[in-house]
Amino acid sequence: MPYVILIFLIISFIDLPDLIKGNSKKELMVVCSILCFGFVLSSLYALGIDLPSPLVGIENFLRDVLNLGYKK
Repeated sequence: MPYVILIFLIISFIDLPDLIKGNSKKELMVVCSILCFGFVLSSLYALGIDLPSPLVGIENFLRDVLNLGYKK
């Protein structure tokens, strides 16, 4: 777990100062959102919590919502 925190701190210290200096608030919000989402998922994985595969959700979305399934 400490490695996950260290990696995300390094990424934040590299990426965020340029966005803060550039006054690009929308890009800053997007980058912070992606970093937070990635940090939560990485932390859960590092703690040994079993995460579901995103491919199952994508497949269900394509098949049920967009009707793009294949016939067997």
